Amino acid sequence: MQKKKLPLRDLITAKRLNEMRIAYNKPQMTRPEAYQKLAVVRDYIETLKLFKL
Repeated sequence: MQKKKLPLRDLITAKRLNEMRIAYNKPQMTRPEAYQKLAVVRDYIETLKLFKL
């Protein structure tokens, strides 16, 4: 899976999160990996909110 550089505003949108969730649920990835990656994204967004970026 190739990562694209996106503006923070795009990254934070619910639509983008949903796309990421779908991508992480693809069969070649195990469930724990998917949950781990989603957790990282959530932590990242919580951090952004904290610093109001």
